[in-house]
Amino acid sequence: MLQSRKVKASQQEVIELYHSCFPPEEKFPFDQLMNLSTRRDVEFLAYYDHQIFVGFTFSIIGSKSVFVLYFAVNKKLRNRGYGSEILNLLKERYEKVINLNIEALDPQCDNMNERLRRYVFYKKNGFMNTHYRLLLSHGEYAILSTPGFDMESYKQTIQIFNKQLPEIK
Repeated sequence: MLQSRKVKASQQEVIELYHSCFPPEEKFPFDQLMNLSTRRDVEFLAYYDHQIFVGFTFSIIGSKSVFVLYFAVNKKLRNRGYGSEILNLLKERYEKVINLNIEALDPQCDNMNERLRRYVFYKKNGFMNTHYRLLLSHGEYAILSTPGFDMESYKQTIQIFNKQLPEIK
């Protein structure tokens, strides 16, 4: 069974996984994430199977929903059920609707297979396509959610990052 622990700024394994899993345009400076994680409505958690680092999540907790901004599993430990186990832990921990964004499925993109695998993984784990898209300067993202998606709750939760919301269609 996995254990979760609050991320500390000195956890090199978390820093390395963060930098290796997300492209520069999708990343906030790590120090900024650490500063945000001191808020009551933010949790930056690392997951361990005994002493083995498995992955991390960075989540914003709203009144009705949780937004998972970052979720990554150690590349050496993928396809072993850890990702599904972490998502189940999040569902149990928060007992709220969970939202997240993934790169939109686009047949013209270079990484369509990766995007499709990610979409299938989340669908298998109880997430559904809300059919809303988040339009950012570096791309279009599909908004996925566990059952009970509410756009107003989603907007309220992600406002921690910017006063002006990105375009949602």
